[in-house]
Amino acid sequence: NELPHWVVKIISYPQVEKDGPIEQGVGPHTDTNFLTLILQDSMRGLQAYYEGEFIDIPTEFGTSVLVCNLGEQAQVWSRGYLLATPHRVLANTFSSTPRTSIPLFYNPV
Repeated sequence: NELPHWVVKIISYPQVEKDGPIEQGVGPHTDTNFLTLILQDSMRGLQAYYEGEFIDIPTEFGTSVLVCNLGEQAQVWSRGYLLATPHRVLANTFSSTPRTSIPLFYNPV
């Protein structure tokens, strides 16, 4: 028997040149778990797939947004009623500043 659990992952993206070529931090994907939580601050780069295109997760200076991505478990358990959230990270959007993300992945079983 598997028990419900959280997984925390620390992801570090290196600095890139501000006017350099578009580089991908993490390609388009969905998470395999049920739910992912990540705190989005003013550091840009995180995008979600919405209505046929990738859009930036809103960022405002001095504020943070809690992003909740549904994973593949939610899609399977709901028989497709809930959809896993495709997302990606573009490295060139945070220019010469490194990015660190700490997502929490929830796995009910």
